[in-house]
Amino acid sequence: MAEVVTRQEIIDLLNSWRAGKRDAQSVYDWANERYATERWNTEDDIVNEVLSELDILDINLTTTDDIPVFLEVLALPPGQVYEATCRLKAHASTFSLEARKQQCRKDPFYAWLLNE
Repeated sequence: MAEVVTRQEIIDLLNSWRAGKRDAQSVYDWANERYATERWNTEDDIVNEVLSELDILDINLTTTDDIPVFLEVLALPPGQVYEATCRLKAHASTFSLEARKQQCRKDPFYAWLLNE
């Protein structure tokens, strides 16, 4: 029987990351272990959307700056996955990708991807 990733688990993970108790690598590893596997299911589609974002945080250059939007999305009621997806996509246009690249170059987790 598959285990279930819950909203509260992701909220706790994000809060731990924001508090500096986790780094991007450990958040990625946690999400990567749980996303799109037979061993894990998600509580609902919104949890799945946030988990998928965390699974590719290295590619999207996701940082602790993005945690508020993830928490906002996780606060949506089940069944509002379209709204969740729209909010996540809209958030991507709120920051400069070049500035984010400069910020992420300082972190070894992202640096391998950004070395051009």
